Amino acid sequence: MAGALQMFACTCCIVIIFNAVIIAVKVILFLGNSNRLIPTQNDSLCSCTCRHYATVHYYKPFDYTVTLPRLLLSRKLLARVGSDLDFDYNLCPHSSVMLDPVKQNAPPLHEDCPLLFIIGAHKAGTTSLYQYLTRHSGFRGIRVDKGPLSGETYHFTSKYTKESWETYKLHFPTSAFSGEKSTGMLHTCEAPKWLYESCGRMSKVIILLRNPTQRYVSAMENRQPRQVHIQALFDIQTYHEASQKQAQTHFSDVKCINEAYSTRNHLYMGFYSLHLTNWLCNFPSENILLLNSEEFNKSPAEILQLVVEFVNLEPFDDYKLNVVANITYNNGRTHWDKYTGSELRETYEILDKTYRNYNKELFRILRWNSSIVDWPS
Repeated sequence: MAGALQMFACTCCIVIIFNAVIIAVKVILFLGNSNRLIPTQNDSLCSCTCRHYATVHYYKPFDYTVTLPRLLLSRKLLARVGSDLDFDYNLCPHSSVMLDPVKQNAPPLHEDCPLLFIIGAHKAGTTSLYQYLTRHSGFRGIRVDKGPLSGETYHFTSKYTKESWETYKLHFPTSAFSGEKSTGMLHTCEAPKWLYESCGRMSKVIILLRNPTQRYVSAMENRQPRQVHIQALFDIQTYHEASQKQAQTHFSDVKCINEAYSTRNHLYMGFYSLHLTNWLCNFPSENILLLNSEEFNKSPAEILQLVVEFVNLEPFDDYKLNVVANITYNNGRTHWDKYTGSELRETYEILDKTYRNYNKELFRILRWNSSIVDWPS
C-alpha cells in the first residue's frame, strides 16, 4: 500500500512539472511575439523622439514588423531620422538655434503652419514624393497641376523677408493637413532658422539625397555634353576661388558660398554634408527624415509607407499603396539617355573627385555603407 501511494505521488509530481514547463514555454513565446503587435496611433513613428522609437508596422505587402533602430542598424533601409545620426553638435556655430536654449524655447511666430516641408534635393525625386502624398486622403497638396513646380512657394528661400505670412498662407487649405515642396530650402543658409522661428516644432522636414554627380548632370538636361563639362569646370573654379578668398576653415564659413555669387551654382547644391549640418544645427533633429533617392526609386511603396508614418498619417491600405506606387510622375529619363558613357566620362570624373570628401562625411553622419550606396566616396 505504501509503495502504491509513493508511486502515485511521483506520478503527480511528474504531471505538475510537465504542466509547468508547458506554461513557461507559452509565456516565452508570447513575450517573443509581443513586438509583433500592431501599434496604436500613439505608437506611430512621428510620436517618438531622440533614440526611443515605437514599433512600426509595415502593412501588406510588407510582411514584417521592425523597430526603427533595429531597421537602421541592420541597414535594411537607408532612411534615417535626424535624431539617430552620428552628429557632433560641437561643429555648430555658437549662434545656432539648437545650441541656444532661449531660441529653442521661444514660441513660434505662427500657429497655422504647414505641417510638412519636402526641402530637396533638387532633381532627387521630390516631385514624385509630393505627388504620391497628394494621393493620400489625409493630405492636400498645393499647385499639384504645375508639374515640377508642384508644391513650390519659395517663401522660406527668396520671399521670407518680402512676403507676409497672410499672403503665404493663401497657398494652403484652411482645414486639411498640407505642406509644401521647396527644394531650394535645403541649401538656403537661413531656411532652417526661418522655419523654426515661424513654426517651431510643429512642422516636419523630409530630405531626399541623390548621388550628387548624377544630380548635377541631371540638372543640366537641356545642354549638350560639352556645355555641361564647361559649366562643371566653371562651377568648380568658382567654388575654389570663393573658398580661398574667404579663407574658410569651418563649415559655417563655407555654407553660404553660393549666396556670395550671383551665378546659381549647381555644384554647391550637392555638398549635402554642409547642408545637413546646417539643418541639424538649426532645426529639431527628430523632425527631420532623410531618404536615399536611389532606394526610393527602387522601393517607392516601402518608402512611402515610412513617410506617412513619419508625418502621422494613416498608412495606405494595400490596394491604394500598390496603385499609388506604380504611378510614374517622373521616370528620370532625359535626352542624356542617347549619349554614351564616353561622352560624359571626363565630366563625371571631375565631379566625383570634387564631391568625394563631402560624400565621405555624409556617409559618416548617416552611417551609410559605401559598399551599398554607389556614390563616389
